[in-house]
Amino acid sequence: MPVPVDSAFRATLLAALTAAAACSGNKVEPEVPAVDPEPPSPLTLQEPAPLPEPEGAVALPGGMCSPGAPIGPGIVPAQQTEGLVVLHRKPIHPEPVVERFDVGTPCSGASDQDACTTALADLPSQPIRQDCGQIGCFEWYVATTEGDDVRWHSTENTLLLWLGTIDSASDAQALVWARGYNVDCGSIQPVKGGWHVEANRRVSDCPVTEGQYEMLVAPDGNVMVVKEDLQESGACIGRLPPGLRSLQTDRRQHVGAWLARAAHLEQSAVHAFDVLVTELIAHGAPEDLIAACREARADEVRHARDVGALARSLGGEIAPVEVDDGPVRSLYALALDNAREGLARESLGAAIGLYQADNAELPEVRTLMAQVAQDEIRHAELSRALHAWYQTRLSPAQRADVDAARSQTAEALIRGTLAQREDALTRALGLPTGAAAEALVQVIAEA
Repeated sequence: MPVPVDSAFRATLLAALTAAAACSGNKVEPEVPAVDPEPPSPLTLQEPAPLPEPEGAVALPGGMCSPGAPIGPGIVPAQQTEGLVVLHRKPIHPEPVVERFDVGTPCSGASDQDACTTALADLPSQPIRQDCGQIGCFEWYVATTEGDDVRWHSTENTLLLWLGTIDSASDAQALVWARGYNVDCGSIQPVKGGWHVEANRRVSDCPVTEGQYEMLVAPDGNVMVVKEDLQESGACIGRLPPGLRSLQTDRRQHVGAWLARAAHLEQSAVHAFDVLVTELIAHGAPEDLIAACREARADEVRHARDVGALARSLGGEIAPVEVDDGPVRSLYALALDNAREGLARESLGAAIGLYQADNAELPEVRTLMAQVAQDEIRHAELSRALHAWYQTRLSPAQRADVDAARSQTAEALIRGTLAQREDALTRALGLPTGAAAEALVQVIAEA
């Protein structure tokens, strides 16, 4: 038996598209970000009064210089410390994966080293940093040890108290990292007034938006962004599988590159449905849901082929999809993934695809998206059918977590869609901007 048509969802979709169509006839002026007529320069800032550093402060041995590393070499804390531990937790797995990075010699001075090690394994409720995106949420925790004292740093303020004066590149790296930015050792230089830092972070996964930043970190820990450059791809299509490692594709800003990113996402969705079919069978899901997932996989194979062919014809370069195999996830994990990838992401993807089918300047894009969007509507309806089945198997607390995951993802998608600005690329592809984008995001805000 096929998955039933979701009349309420289709009504919401139709209403959003009707509103967006009414807006698309108007020329929306691109929104210009507010710019200080005289942006602050690191060379003209007055150096703040330094915080007192305790006598005998020494640098911790170790540290990392790889891109995005939290702690660089030579960090000099204000508080006596024998070791620092960074824990990276990936809670989207059925059994959370925790990676550990040590700086110095944690627990080396503890009277009971087993107790110290156990304390470091007992993660606090609040991470110092959380990165959420299409693949899920990744949490970071930082702890320091001195003798029998194990101290968690769950806020930027507690980390700053431990660092004291920001008087080294590694101090600046740690502070900027705690704010959610990625930086490596070679991108930090001393200037008058502190440290000049070049950093980056992913602002949105849908559309994919990368931010490049220049910052000034003052000795007292004040961080000032002096330059921001956002690069948006607009790509936002299909489910992503657990274990996906190949998000980085052709980053150029032209139609062929955008389609190459979309093709990469479509091919990723093939893997996502492969995994989902296996997991649904393992959990004894109804046969109609399993059959619908197989049909959706066949759709994604066709999408990847057709989008990829158009991308290559327009000069796009498609990166191969790389996915790590993992264990069968729990029903709870499947429901969380479906809330993010299906209820939120596929719903918006269907709406954007339909909008492109009517508004793309390139006729080949209109034809392609008309075919893809109709399939994505059915995939969004499948997500709702899966959600209904999952709900019958979850506890009240788990159902609340699923609702929160959907809301969190929807908010991120809405921010990314509204950030998209009108230009030659968005017009060629028919991507919604301005008032039309505001109308379309109601599909996931209200559905």
